Amino acid sequence: MKQRYIIFAPSYDDNSGGSIVLHWLCHLINKTELDCEAYIFPQFLTFDMTLNPLDLMKNYLIMLKGYTLGRMRFKKNEKFNTPFLPNKKIKDSDIVIYPESVSGNPLKAKNVVRWLLHKPAYHTGKINYNSNELYYKYSKGLVGDFNLFGSKISDLILNTPYYNIDLYFSNNFDTRCSTAYSVRKGIDKKLDKHPLDAICIDGLSHYEISAIFKKCKRFISYDLYSGYSLLAILAGCEVIIVPDDNLKKTDWIPEEELRYGLAYGFSMNEIEWANKTRHLRYEQMKEQSKKTENIVSEFILESISFFEIKND
Repeated sequence: MKQRYIIFAPSYDDNSGGSIVLHWLCHLINKTELDCEAYIFPQFLTFDMTLNPLDLMKNYLIMLKGYTLGRMRFKKNEKFNTPFLPNKKIKDSDIVIYPESVSGNPLKAKNVVRWLLHKPAYHTGKINYNSNELYYKYSKGLVGDFNLFGSKISDLILNTPYYNIDLYFSNNFDTRCSTAYSVRKGIDKKLDKHPLDAICIDGLSHYEISAIFKKCKRFISYDLYSGYSLLAILAGCEVIIVPDDNLKKTDWIPEEELRYGLAYGFSMNEIEWANKTRHLRYEQMKEQSKKTENIVSEFILESISFFEIKND
């Protein structure tokens, strides 16, 4: 019997890195030659525990309708293999994958993987995880090590980026003079590092953003970990990340090779280094496909083994 993975994911959104990688992981699991299959379970609203009978009933009804309504309004990337879970029934043998922002275990799964795409509690201010879960980081520098309620955090970094290279790549650097910028998760910073005439890409489509990047010399990101910084590298931009106060470069992204093409701050040394290493980052992105497939295979083997031992 094939091992089933159920991914609790929001509707696909080109402008949401979290939704993209959740759907992409489903596709990648289905692409492996291992004996497994993956499905999407449309994410619905979840709630904290309450003893109020009216709130309990309201929450139950919303959760009951969540899957059906989710399917009606749900968007997918038609290029990805992301089927819905048939009959919306979770089996004891299923492995359910939640992003870190999900509170508790809304699908009542026996085997839970928690994928830390961002710092736990970043979006909600609360952490509500359960015992005997398996955690994976999306990147090494994004989340510090922690152990919670007997759960385990894997040494494997489940980094599965999706790059639309055909849309973004450009090697035409002539007559570039404009600046683009993005705020996104950097909303708490003082937004004074971009020129007044800079173009904000937030909320635009990928086709609009790629066109802007291809005519801009520089891209400034207030968000430390935005995927748009890597897309700007593809398009040939000089990319500058606005640093967080008291966050050293090596704490931001520990691995030097994962900082290629990115200047951490506005010093000339940083910008020159980023421009000199930009081509190396592009080569990394081209090679990422095979590496990602290997990472996903390791994830499958490790997670199956973890829950087999736990449930023995």
